[in-house]
This record gives sequence, C-alpha cells and structure tokens, in this order.
Amino acid sequence: MIAARIVACAVALVVAAWLGVQAVGAHGAGELLTLVLGGEGPLSPAQQARASTLIDRTARLNPDRRPEQLRGYVRLRDGDVRGAVAIFTKLTRQEAQNPEGWALLARAADRYDPALAARARSRLRELSPPVTR
Repeated sequence: MIAARIVACAVALVVAAWLGVQAVGAHGAGELLTLVLGGEGPLSPAQQARASTLIDRTARLNPDRRPEQLRGYVRLRDGDVRGAVAIFTKLTRQEAQNPEGWALLARAADRYDPALAARARSRLRELSPPVTR
C-alpha cells in the first residue's frame, strides 16, 4: 500500500515537472512571437539577446519544431534572409507535410531565390489546396 502511494507521488511529481517545463516554453513562445511580429526592422541587440534566450527556453525538452520556426522568424526580421531560408528549408525536410513550414519558406525565399519560393508555394498548394465553393 505504501509502495503504491510512493509510486503515485513520484508519477505526479514527474507530470507536474513536465507540465511546468511546457508552461514556461509556451509563455516564452508567446513572448517571442510578440517580440518578433510586433514591429518593423531589425531587432535591437537587447531584443536579439532576449529572443535567443526565449528560443532556447522554448526548445528545452520540446519535441515540436516551433522553436526552430521562431529562430527563422528572428533571422528574417533581422534581414538574414539566407539564414531564414536555411532554417525553413531544414524544417520542410524534417516535416514535409507541414504547410506552415512551406509557407514560411516561400515567404523567405521570395526575396532570395524566386525559383525556390515558387517550388515552396507549389508544395503548399498540394498540401492545402484553395477552398472553392
């Protein structure tokens, strides 16, 4: 009986810790999106440092690709189009069925490699055809 309670407590602690890590990551992702999408032009050095911290925190123990997407957003916002294209290309290789990744790649490549942008838009249309009535 006591052993079962100890096991139940241990499981509860592990679940609580996991949920805590996920909550911190979700809060960081929200703050990062506000930071990256909330203005125009490159980020200030302080904003870049905060974005890097938030991305690392969000990526910790997170199997999702969102932290890398956010890293690509930061690169794009800072004018590092090649870096953003490299990140979004890697993401589309890892998750070929992810329409968001293809949309991000098309957007970033538009200013850098029009042929790549066209291929990305074509793949996006395959994955998410337009809705017609």
